[in-house]
Amino acid sequence: MPRQTLKQRSDGRYRVKYKGREFYGNTQSEALEKREVFKQELARGLRANALGITFLDYSSQWLPAYKANCADKTYNDYVRIINHACQRIGALPIKEITATEIRLLFNEISGKSQSYINKYCMTINSVFAAALNDHIILSNPCHKLRRPKGHEGTHRAITEDERKLIVESVGEHDMALAALIMLYAGLRRGEVLALNLDRDVDLAKGRIYVRHAVSFGDENQPRTSSPKTESGMRAIPIFSQLLPALENAHGLVLRRENGQPMSRSAFLKKWSSYLYYLETKMNGCSKRWYGKTREHVELIASGGQMPQYRRCTIRPHDLRHTFCTTCRDAGVDIQDVINWMGHADEKMIMRIYDHSSAARESRSIRNMELYLHQSDERVKMGVNNE
Repeated sequence: MPRQTLKQRSDGRYRVKYKGREFYGNTQSEALEKREVFKQELARGLRANALGITFLDYSSQWLPAYKANCADKTYNDYVRIINHACQRIGALPIKEITATEIRLLFNEISGKSQSYINKYCMTINSVFAAALNDHIILSNPCHKLRRPKGHEGTHRAITEDERKLIVESVGEHDMALAALIMLYAGLRRGEVLALNLDRDVDLAKGRIYVRHAVSFGDENQPRTSSPKTESGMRAIPIFSQLLPALENAHGLVLRRENGQPMSRSAFLKKWSSYLYYLETKMNGCSKRWYGKTREHVELIASGGQMPQYRRCTIRPHDLRHTFCTTCRDAGVDIQDVINWMGHADEKMIMRIYDHSSAARESRSIRNMELYLHQSDERVKMGVNNE
């Protein structure tokens, strides 16, 4: 069959049509080659009406289609990730985006927290996986790409001195009871903000029932709803360290003057005030007066040296972290820890919270030494019996 001859346009290019689409080239061969590529893509299953769609266009459809039922905060997290990606690859036709371009995109988030990197990479991969299912692309450029390395979460278990300060602060600061509940029941910030002591605490059964959580999204005002996952609905035993503080307490643990849950700004302000209180107790006086009191001045005048002022850096989630670590130090069964923490499985427990503590390692060493000693004794007894 003779080769098709194309007429040259006034701008010097050649044009060929196929199935309502136009293909241009500086030469006849270039225009015809573009048409052949299009034919091959159709033959391999790509949708003709979506071959030119950009990453920006497709991801804008993907968000409401796949993430509409997320909590506001989670949805907004996805929006921020997509917006960041669109600044780099948004204008590119999605079918032309290569693994190298995705690698360069992922490299930009290297060094951030590992949890953020994981969420970012999973989100971008999900967009391309959906495009593959929709026959927009022939392959997923994220396939087999390694995620960048980031730093693990910075939450920590509090010290015994800090624990003592929190316990002693009950009745002396408005935030103290909430801090104690997070420390000895492992509640998240949103869960303790929604906790109603008259409704959610059963002293007779010795249980705290987590049924609600407060979220903020990008807003300041609280929204109360069910926990974000089914496993978040749970019952937690009331331990003896917490029981006395709950016996005469009523209503929301943290509330505004009108009795409603705290706003984000109100919580942050109250938490900052609580840290200031703990810091003052820790050092014997506030930072402003440290080194200036009569006792301090006399100490310095006599040649003594003031110890370094200690800052209180506890974050709300550190208390939940401490609860989990304490459970593991105490040898609590992993399934009980999972249930009390409100996770679906042990992955999150083992990856984020279950940092080996010095006390647990020491106990493990003692147990191993004891086991080996007993094993040696059994071997000796067996030899003697022979």
